[in-house]
Amino acid sequence: MRKKVIERLFGNKPVSQIKPSEYQKIMNEYGETVSRNFLGRLNSSIQASIQMAIADKVIIEDFTAYVELFSSKSGQKVEEKYLHTESDYQKVLVYLKNKFDYQKSIVPYVIYFLFKTGMRFSELIALTWDEVDELNEQLKTYRRYNTAIHKFTPPKNNTSIRLVPITSDMLSLLKTLKILQLKTNKELNIDNENNLIFQHFGYVYDVPDIATVNKAIKVMLKELQIFPLITTKGARHTYGSYLWHNNIDLGVIAKILGHKDISMLIDVYGHTLEEKISEEFMAVKSLL
Repeated sequence: MRKKVIERLFGNKPVSQIKPSEYQKIMNEYGETVSRNFLGRLNSSIQASIQMAIADKVIIEDFTAYVELFSSKSGQKVEEKYLHTESDYQKVLVYLKNKFDYQKSIVPYVIYFLFKTGMRFSELIALTWDEVDELNEQLKTYRRYNTAIHKFTPPKNNTSIRLVPITSDMLSLLKTLKILQLKTNKELNIDNENNLIFQHFGYVYDVPDIATVNKAIKVMLKELQIFPLITTKGARHTYGSYLWHNNIDLGVIAKILGHKDISMLIDVYGHTLEEKISEEFMAVKSLL
């Protein structure tokens, strides 16, 4: 999606001819149509490409160096980023369990583990079978997988390198999935070259991309009549909310989700779920 946006904004103009003032003007104009968050991510993608070119000894000016980002369009509201009740969360999990059928699709498995681990999509899709710690029932994540370029990439930050707890039921599901995957790959003479957990014969590059998974999440929520229609990131927010709702310490949640500290959690997860708010109100009343 960002590639198409970049092509639309800059056309066929050579990178060497783009000046900082021109780039600032383009960002200002585009900022009138998109949220600050999206504008920031677009700018980051362009900056990363420029830095990669410079590292490869390509002589170009970093025209993004002094850009200031402005957006007149409000971003997504906090309450639109997560499922609002624990009952909705449980409905989603039941729905996904009923959709488990490796021969048909790997997507329900991916979505299930997104909601049950709070991992970023790129982290989850990068997992290999070597990163499943059966003894301690946990997953190790230390990198990401970019489904746009089909390559492993470094973690978002140092705190993203972490161990994520899973249940015995989740471990059993993984074991069953592995058996099905090995059997199917053998029958079809397919090599799971990267040993990916969520590798599936239906994909040329082994795993589904984020657009496919986001679409499936929206279809699921519409069928269940659950709103808002969130994305893979919303699954992460929902898991954080679920832990907070069940009295898990913010410091622990930060560690599980790979956040640097709890300051971000206060902004993102401090909203709590509706049921938690009702419970806290009752607790306050009992003290009056």
